[in-house]
Amino acid sequence: MKNIFIFIFLVSITNVSMAQNIVPNPSFEDTSNNYLRIGIDYIPASNWSSFGNSPDFFYTGNLDFSGVPGNGFGFQAAHSGNKYCGFYSFLDNALIHPYREFIGVKLNESLKKGTRYFVNFKVSLADSANCGSNNLGAVFSNHEYSDSVVAPINNKAHIINKNIILEKNKWVSISGAFTADSNYQYLIIGNFFNDATTQRTILKDYDCTAYYYIDDVCVSTDSLLCNDDFDSTTIDDVILFPNPASEKITIESKQRISKDKLLFFDVLGKNATSNVVIQQAYDGHRLFVDVRNLASAMYVLRLIDAENNLHLLKFIKQ
Repeated sequence: MKNIFIFIFLVSITNVSMAQNIVPNPSFEDTSNNYLRIGIDYIPASNWSSFGNSPDFFYTGNLDFSGVPGNGFGFQAAHSGNKYCGFYSFLDNALIHPYREFIGVKLNESLKKGTRYFVNFKVSLADSANCGSNNLGAVFSNHEYSDSVVAPINNKAHIINKNIILEKNKWVSISGAFTADSNYQYLIIGNFFNDATTQRTILKDYDCTAYYYIDDVCVSTDSLLCNDDFDSTTIDDVILFPNPASEKITIESKQRISKDKLLFFDVLGKNATSNVVIQQAYDGHRLFVDVRNLASAMYVLRLIDAENNLHLLKFIKQ
């Protein structure tokens, strides 16, 4: 019964105060403001850019170096949608040491000093990487950097992952929380620690080449929105497919589910359920949803099943 009260409480506050993800273009799907390029000039995902050296952009439809799922660094499906970015967190064979690549973005709104924020993003070690590193993390800044004016490597970060991530072909969450000590405008992601303080695990050979894909970046005052308890396709005993989709989706559950217990919210916290048409299957375990009237964006679905379990699913409308 506890979960039903949690669900009712969450829904009740969503319409009036649900926080948003303040990261623009969080899954790199929007490329409307840039040409599809890779390399040091910029990241061709709208709003994002290089904050140090030459991070890369990968997208479905490109069959060469920057393709998805196959590309010059390996094979990896996107965590959501069909695009993601990538960067070196450690590279022995470089002319400049320590060599790091950073991606950065100007937030939709500045952080509020004294406010607690939650951060989450997904990473996966590339097939071509012969080692993995720790210290992947996030820094908030009031300064904008570039491929030539690199973000500082000063052994400080607001969010730090101290574990060495070695998972390939699997997305791993990096998450944390902190209280803003300034009204920061920018978010930067990478490894901000020098060679001496960065731990590595060599998988083969001797030199370390650690390259990570990154997808689905979230910064919010809402811990529910920026957590790793929900995935883009499967949550507990609930499956949503296809994802992303442009016309219709199906939601299947081991427990019985009702169309009256399904809600759609956009990243601003606005209830978008009235823009979809939900049909109930006779077996009670499936919902068929027409999403054609939804704007192209990311949505959080909140579903409660017949056993009063709360399920949160992320859905990308193309």
